[in-house]
Amino acid sequence: MQLKNIIAGAIFILLCPMAIKAQNIGTEVFTHDMLSISTFSPPGLMWMEDSKGRRAGVNPSYQLDKYGILEDKKGMLHEIPNCSPEWDNEGDITKNDQPNPRTYWLITTNDAQGQAYTVHIKGILNGIQVVKIADNNVDKNAPPIAKQPFSFLVTPDSMKTIKVSVNSGFSFVVTRLVGKDDLLDDVKSACHQDLIDSKVCKLLEKKTEAIQDALEKGHKEEAGKLVRSFLCNLGALKGAGVNDQDDHDAIRGPALSILIADAKALLQTLPNNDHH
Repeated sequence: MQLKNIIAGAIFILLCPMAIKAQNIGTEVFTHDMLSISTFSPPGLMWMEDSKGRRAGVNPSYQLDKYGILEDKKGMLHEIPNCSPEWDNEGDITKNDQPNPRTYWLITTNDAQGQAYTVHIKGILNGIQVVKIADNNVDKNAPPIAKQPFSFLVTPDSMKTIKVSVNSGFSFVVTRLVGKDDLLDDVKSACHQDLIDSKVCKLLEKKTEAIQDALEKGHKEEAGKLVRSFLCNLGALKGAGVNDQDDHDAIRGPALSILIADAKALLQTLPNNDHH
């Protein structure tokens, strides 16, 4: 899908909401708001799922090429009514139309008010995945709400998840859903990208391995203590002792804020989760 087609489609949506209502076959009633979720691939591929388990985006069973392009059209998911996944990678005319290193992926959904969606990212390479989300009031031609970015550290075949709940005021709430192996995966990705000093990598890998082990054994209180200690290592909490040493200066770029966000999200699911 070329970018000019995406732009033309967006203008058509804004100017002709009733035409869209006539052309879509879905049975739901339109409220003319449009939720948009976008990202670049690689380092990961994206799809989303609604509350009924219907999906839109890239089928995770299919692969993107090294440029983030889906070569097999069967891998595009169109299960959610009134939802359109698109991609754009205009070739570089100075390099014989060779594709750009990354492909822009966009999922737009009409009538998103009151809905909840789960957005999934499957890692292709080690890297930082940025997902941008916006909800626009199309019916009143209101100016777009500034897109909110959410960043993730990914490794090959890793899975990252967020929940997007859209309210009736054309705004949304995003919740990071963190699994038992996500912190270890985050640290491995950051270390692979040289975003953490090697000595601190060993410390954080050991700490997150212990967190994963405690969660797998169902020892949630122990896991909570380890996550709080991990947040001390990131400088997000004050602690005492060698295990709680503050090493945030050894973590570079966006890796620190991503690690803190995921650790706090995981802590919210554990006993005695007060991290303030």
